[in-house]
Formats: sequence, C-alpha cells, structure tokens
Amino acid sequence: MKSKLDELAKEMQNPFKHIRDWIKGEMMNLDSLIHAISEMECCTNRKQQAIKKMADLRDTNQKLAAGKFTIKGMFKSKENKSKYQAEILDKIAQKERDIDNWDSIKKILIVHLATEAIPEFKTAKIRKYITAMQGFSKDELNNANQ
Repeated sequence: MKSKLDELAKEMQNPFKHIRDWIKGEMMNLDSLIHAISEMECCTNRKQQAIKKMADLRDTNQKLAAGKFTIKGMFKSKENKSKYQAEILDKIAQKERDIDNWDSIKKILIVHLATEAIPEFKTAKIRKYITAMQGFSKDELNNANQ
C-alpha cells in the first residue's frame, strides 16, 4: 500500500506550475509594455529640456551680440567670441532640429504601439493563457486518472 502511494505521488503533476509560469511571464511582459509607454512619454520631457536649452543658448547669443558680459566670454578675445557665437548658433540650429525630431519620434512610437505592439501583445497573451490552461487541465486529468 505504501509503495503504491509513493508511486502515485511520483506520477502526479502539480497543475498550478503552469499558472505560476504564466503569471510570471505576464508580470514581465506588462513591465516591458509599461516601460515602452513611459519612454514614449519621456519624449515630451526631452523636448521641453531641448526648448529650455535653446532658450538659454539664444539668451547667451543675444548677450554676446550686444557685447554684454558673459562668464564664458569673459576671458575670450573678440575673435574667440565670434567663434563661440558661431558655435552657439550651430547648437541652436541643432536644438531646433532636435525639437522637431522629438515630435516625430513620439508620433512614430504612438503609431507603432497602437498598430503593432499592443495588438501583438494582446494576441500573445491570449495564446499564452490558453496554453497555460491546457497544461493545467492536462495535468489535472492525468492526476484524476491515476
């Protein structure tokens, strides 16, 4: 009798392992989706930082053009100040492109998440749920038949 019970215990499967694995996978996938959405939302913050930096650069450029005092221009000659002013103008132009690019990146991410990532996420979740439930049911039936 004891040997039969030991054999039965060895043959039985824990059906809840399928559910446990499915839940762990769901938690990791939800974390990655949340991270992707938060990165999309960070585009707005990065754009605001670029706008602020561009305003600072324009302010510095106006001071240099007017011959006003700036800390970075304090020890520079007129020639170096003009080079520095040209560098600032290049940085301003780059920041303007960056601002447009952040808008484009955010739009692309929104479209990608809405049309590709989230629908694929939903179908993958349904498939994994069905697989987990089938494994659970199979183990339960095997345990019941023993």
